[in-house]
Parts: sequence; structure tokens; C-alpha cells
Amino acid sequence: MSTPQESSFTCPICLISKSPIEINTLPCQQKACSDCLSEWIAQKILEQNLDIDHHLGCIFSNCQKRLTIQTVYSSNMLPVYKQKIDKALLKSYLSREQDISKCPKPGCPYAGVIDIHTKCKEDLKCELCGTTWTDKVHLTWQDNLLGGLKNIKDSIDESLSWLWKKAKTKQCPNCQVFIEKEDGCFHIVCSRCSQEFCWDCGSEYPRHNYGMHLLQIVIPFI
Repeated sequence: MSTPQESSFTCPICLISKSPIEINTLPCQQKACSDCLSEWIAQKILEQNLDIDHHLGCIFSNCQKRLTIQTVYSSNMLPVYKQKIDKALLKSYLSREQDISKCPKPGCPYAGVIDIHTKCKEDLKCELCGTTWTDKVHLTWQDNLLGGLKNIKDSIDESLSWLWKKAKTKQCPNCQVFIEKEDGCFHIVCSRCSQEFCWDCGSEYPRHNYGMHLLQIVIPFI
């Protein structure tokens, strides 16, 4: 009969007590729970676009041993943890292969094989959710050029919009909405929250002091 100490193991990574069936022994003979190990391997696969034959350093930083993803996958790891690795391997594969196109709709798992040697003029269509899109491998050099010019234009427009706001508008000190002043005095009333403030210095009424503006005008000429 096993004792309570023999029937459980505290994972040195997550510090949670696990049953023997949830523990994996690595080539260096150190042990870690399947949850931590599968999560770590899945993260490495996605970060580095790895496949199942790639080597990884040990999960323990003080160990110099290396292992293949296949070695861990072929161990006695439970199917629920292997599914994490399966999903990461599939995502990595789809990102590496040009002839595989994944549906761009968030949450849709569909992916299909496309012809990368033909500049297809028709949009692709997801057979699962019906979403249509143009894959980047089917774009001509003219399409790519126009796309690049559009990105430059959008960037310039965004910069000009920011500069215009800085030069021509002020933010309400209460609700932060941008306000444009065409003419009139410096006494501004926000149309959204009715906050009153000075256009020149931003001070709120009735605490605003006109004397400070007079000093700014008079002092340079003294």
C-alpha cells in the first residue's frame, strides 16, 4: 500500500500537489507536472514556430539537457494536456506554410489549401462560416504597392489629425472632449458637460484670474 507521500507529488514549477498520473519525468530525470510542461512547450512552439521534431532546452533553467517535443509528446502525458501541444503545433504549421490559408474571422478554426502559383482574382470563401477575403499570396505587385501607399497615407493622415488637434483645439478640463474655438473671448463653456474654463490658460471658472494674463502682456514691455 502506498503512503500519502508516495501517492502525490508537488510540482517544483507551480508548487501544486499532483497525482502520479499527472507527473512527467524528463530526460534529465527531473520531474514536472503535465500542466506546466505542456503549457511551456506550447508557448515555445508558438514563439519560435517549431514543429514536433525540434529540440528544446530543459524547462529547468539550471539544466543543460535538451529534449525533442516528440519525446515529451510520446510520454505518458494525458490526452487533455497533449491537446494544448496539438493546437500549438497546428498554429505553427499554418503560419509556416504559404499554401495553407486560415479563415480571418476571429474564433473560426477553418483552414484550407490554396494555389500559391496563381494570382487568383476571386476572393476566398470560408466553407465553415462564409467569410470572404483575399489572401496575401494572391496579391499582385500592384496590389502590394497600393496597399503600402494606403498605409503611408493613413499614417500621414493620422499625424496631421494629431497636429491639427494640438494646434486648433483644446480639451475640456472636466470631460476631456476636444473643443475648437473659431472666434470670441477666452471664456469657454463646454457643450458636453457645461464646464467653464479659460481657453488661454485652461483655468476653471470662477477661480480663473484675469490678472495673470495682464501680467503676461505687460511684463515683456517693462
